[in-house]
Amino acid sequence: MSERVRERSSGFRETRDFRVGLVSIFVDNLNPKVDVRCLWDVFKVFGRVRHVFLSSKVSVRRSKFAFIRFQTVDEASKVAKSTHGMLVYWWAIVSKVEFQNNIKEKKSYLEVVSEGLSVRKEREGDDYKKTISMSVEGLTPDEDWLKRSAVGVLKAFFKVSEVNQGLASRGIPFSTSYLGDKSIIWLFNSEDVRDSFINNKLLWKNCFSSMTKSCDFITPQARLAWLACMGVPLKWWSNSFFMRLGWIIGEPLLVEENTRLRKRCDKGRILAFIPYNQSWPQKVKVANGRRSFTVSVMEEVGPVDVHWLYSFLDLKEKKIGKVVLSDTNSNSERDEAGNE
Repeated sequence: MSERVRERSSGFRETRDFRVGLVSIFVDNLNPKVDVRCLWDVFKVFGRVRHVFLSSKVSVRRSKFAFIRFQTVDEASKVAKSTHGMLVYWWAIVSKVEFQNNIKEKKSYLEVVSEGLSVRKEREGDDYKKTISMSVEGLTPDEDWLKRSAVGVLKAFFKVSEVNQGLASRGIPFSTSYLGDKSIIWLFNSEDVRDSFINNKLLWKNCFSSMTKSCDFITPQARLAWLACMGVPLKWWSNSFFMRLGWIIGEPLLVEENTRLRKRCDKGRILAFIPYNQSWPQKVKVANGRRSFTVSVMEEVGPVDVHWLYSFLDLKEKKIGKVVLSDTNSNSERDEAGNE
């Protein structure tokens, strides 16, 4: 087997198998709540994912590990450049092979990754509670409004005024609501109106990358949150620095005005999309030549204010039949930061 091993200054260990071209990425120190679907959605943006394995047990450090198997080395290289210090090691899976009676037998994926690992079962008690169950027997699901709804994915997190004006000019009543991530749900009076809206791409293609019928199971993979950043030196206190810091953490949308105008320099705030299963607080080590400094990042408690969110996206709270999508009973205060 022809292999080449190279130590990289970033701490990654790379083993390439040129005969097969399959590369696996090892991710350690994962939150116990992370699932396979989340890992698949996170890493599929880097290339063709062939397999995802997530440990079913928790290690002595109360964390899990995972393997993400890619089709080619180049796709795995994209992950290495984008993880920014995540504990990642990669090597060719085909190295774990046994030969018995001249028959080549590969070990299972589980056997390969579980050999020699020290793991333990989750401890029952206050720290690790079992999943509780409930029954919906006797309840009637409210599916009528879903049949008249469409879900659009925004190209950029910005106002949907153009679509609102297009529908209003045609005299079409509608209501909108924020669904999480970059998804907006649109409610209409009938399925025919909904289908006509989906098929009329000229109406929404400038704002949305896709528009589909609503379904029962729509699970956002990221949440919108304000992140407080502490420990930033004054000479680096700028909009460009906080936006770059935001890209290390997730997908930044904006830097708070008070931070951008330097009205307070003890804590900077970034509005960003972060994965639902990402645990905070965390620390980011920032390199500056031979020197470095550490920035503490903490997610602020509480959701982004719903009134600010509706104003920022220009969502409509109109009533369609007996259904109102938006939370009109919220007592949250309106403010420019969304969650002071």
